[in-house]
Amino acid sequence: MEQRVGSSGMLSASYTYGRFTFTDNAEATGTSGDNSSQAVATTYNHTLTPSVSLRASYSYNAFGFDDADLAVGSSRSQRVEGGATLGRVPVTLSLMIGMARLTTTDAADAALYDDWLPSGSATLAVTRDRWDVQALYARDFSLLQGLTTDVYVLDRFSLSANLSLTRGTTLQVAGSFAHWQIPDASSMTTAFDVLGANIALSQRLGGRLSAFASYGYYNHEYSDPASLPPTFPPLLDRLSFRVGLAVNVPLIGGGRRGRTGA
Repeated sequence: MEQRVGSSGMLSASYTYGRFTFTDNAEATGTSGDNSSQAVATTYNHTLTPSVSLRASYSYNAFGFDDADLAVGSSRSQRVEGGATLGRVPVTLSLMIGMARLTTTDAADAALYDDWLPSGSATLAVTRDRWDVQALYARDFSLLQGLTTDVYVLDRFSLSANLSLTRGTTLQVAGSFAHWQIPDASSMTTAFDVLGANIALSQRLGGRLSAFASYGYYNHEYSDPASLPPTFPPLLDRLSFRVGLAVNVPLIGGGRRGRTGA
């Protein structure tokens, strides 16, 4: 939902509910893993000049497992951030900084973690007629939901590019690296590193139909395998290849065009 505020402001709000139900997970792991989540977010953008705009945001997220045998029963987070976007196309720089509060509880609803952590991001975007590039750094926090009771500070780097090769043919390349670290001096050796890359080629076939092919690589490595459940591998390399068709169907508006002529 979006609402314009005056001539230079825009207020947006959203609500998301998610539910995961596993049909055969209990037999393999001893727990069902069924969970639900809710997210509420609101953002205000204010344009000062064509090259400077300000942004303030607040979000609330809640996550919980149905299974009482899991170590972490639920987690809740609140985030308050502010920042600015500088420059104009073709080059823009977006900066956000703030604080986030994370609260986790065990299956008996006893507190495991409750603290404020710094968060922020920096995004540099370059947009040209036939290509665009975006680089991102973000400092955040996260949980390995259902695996450990630890809270991790997360440093994430990503780089993506889109290139229009010909009319209707697009190449997309993306890569990312994330370093998860427990914010505790006694656990500085416990880390989780995740590396990913993807390349995709898309060809419009006509109308709303297009064909695509993509290749992906994923790797993660956890430095303390003894703290993980036996069903979660501490080291994993995975390759994927996908081909298929995509159909673009507008849900609102329908692309209806008005008639012209006498």
